Amino acid sequence: RLTFKGWLSALEHGNMEAMIWQSIVASHSTKFLTRFESKIPAWVQTGVEVNSLDGLKAIISQTHHDDPSDSMHHSRLSSMVGDKPVSVIGGSEDRLAPPEEVEHLARALKEGGASVQSTIFEAGHMIPIEQP
Repeated sequence: RLTFKGWLSALEHGNMEAMIWQSIVASHSTKFLTRFESKIPAWVQTGVEVNSLDGLKAIISQTHHDDPSDSMHHSRLSSMVGDKPVSVIGGSEDRLAPPEEVEHLARALKEGGASVQSTIFEAGHMIPIEQP
């Protein structure tokens, strides 16, 4: 939650560069950040060039909130999934969706009748990039 507040604050103050720096640091594992540290400034610059403040504000406001009445809130996902098979993945260093929250989601889906396979990778939030 604090990460999202930081992102919103940076965007509200018109500081897209700070938001992108925060996003990269919050989304990746220490190992990944160390390995690619020299490339991160270029990634930030590209992020600033290809995005807009309004676009990033819209994405965050539509996807990152704690409103349990929203149809995409994690507490409502089990009713959407039903008894279908589901893979739930998480990163051991994920600060946006920590492993305990991933496991909570897996349990809720199982309780809703889904067949769940849960895996925690050595990664941050960007698992497909860190563990392709």
